[in-house]
Amino acid sequence: ILVCDLTRRETIDKMTAYAKAIHAITPQAPLVLAANKLDLMPERAISDQMLQNVAQQLGSSVHLVSAKTGDHVEALFKELASLLVQNV
Repeated sequence: ILVCDLTRRETIDKMTAYAKAIHAITPQAPLVLAANKLDLMPERAISDQMLQNVAQQLGSSVHLVSAKTGDHVEALFKELASLLVQNV
């Protein structure tokens, strides 16, 4: 799970670097992107288009989540579990 902070644009750039590092070690590792702080929408600095571009570049999905409220976290983990089972 690669996480970015929706209120800090610089965190989305780091997702790509982390993904490259992961895939250098384990090329087939499934990745799921989590865009956190969904509960802070008025302060959002990362657009849906930016998220989709990164997800497409990395061949992964993206989930808008809130660690604070728990919104959409379960769906993210269900998808990750499914990806892990497929790769066994």
